[in-house]
Amino acid sequence: MRTNTESHEKIAESTESKAPDLDDFTGYEDGASYVVCDKTNANAWIRSDITHSLNN
Repeated sequence: MRTNTESHEKIAESTESKAPDLDDFTGYEDGASYVVCDKTNANAWIRSDITHSLNN
């Protein structure tokens, strides 16, 4: 017989979404696409062929 040993802890901090700080991102054109990179995490990036401007 298997027993469930998982435990779940309550997280003390708020779970509200926080708006990203646009200064944490940079981008560059790559052919017909635009690549947006997170300056704080080199593994976080997204490539898009559709762009819209963001107003802060």
